[in-house]
Amino acid sequence: HEMWRHFAKRGIYPDSPMLQRCRADLLEVYCSQNSALTEQANQKGLWAERHGLNDGDLSTWEGRHKLYDRLLQLRPRNIWMSPRCKAWCRWNEFNRHKTQELANRIMTARQEDQVHLLLCDALFQFQTCWSHLCHAHLEQPVGSQMLYQEELAAVVDQSWIGRCDMCTAGRLKHPQTQNHLQKGTQILTTSEVMHRQVTNLRCTRDHVHDHVEGSCFVPQLGRINVSQYTELYTRVFANKMVRSMQCSAQVSEVNCRPTENALVTRSTDEDRKSVV
Repeated sequence: HEMWRHFAKRGIYPDSPMLQRCRADLLEVYCSQNSALTEQANQKGLWAERHGLNDGDLSTWEGRHKLYDRLLQLRPRNIWMSPRCKAWCRWNEFNRHKTQELANRIMTARQEDQVHLLLCDALFQFQTCWSHLCHAHLEQPVGSQMLYQEELAAVVDQSWIGRCDMCTAGRLKHPQTQNHLQKGTQILTTSEVMHRQVTNLRCTRDHVHDHVEGSCFVPQLGRINVSQYTELYTRVFANKMVRSMQCSAQVSEVNCRPTENALVTRSTDEDRKSVV
């Protein structure tokens, strides 16, 4: 509702002519300053931009409105989201049953994350509403409880869910031992082309894995947790995802049709009256 009210104040509605044409190829949200996905897209000659923390804190009203304005400016064919899963990871799910103090801390973190879940839902609705040729993709590690939350119910209803393993999908390896890191990853996408690509990238079971635990030294980053290191997409993975987006555009792939549940999040008739 916040997003559509912001658009309405600028005289933009789902049926506005300016929303009928894509401009950019990719907008990556919730990403690092040097994310490989945007970098690979630009290297392939696509118009790709990022909206990271330096572009506006999306937990704030001001940060979200900056993003809404960029949506109108870019009207991207693809939006890729990878919100942090710390509050929803399997370790926190395990830890919250240990003590009441831990449970309270984790539940507080999840409540603070709700705004990001609602924003991801809004971005999915924006992509499926203004053009049938636009797509949205949301990435989370396997085991994340985020996808089971009510705020993302509409996203799940209108998406394919594909799983891949980063040892195969991105040739992800421990930076010191050079053994593979499996890191199961799931991607919710409105693109069947993307879904087919992702599901073909499961672990081939022909190599040794290291556990995602402890810390490691990375020349560009210093000493960080291995789990933090695995959050960064490899160039191999990013290249495969960008190629999927290119293939989808070449065949003019139509996105998943929104379900009735998804449509509940759009209340533009009321917004029009309030503006007029």
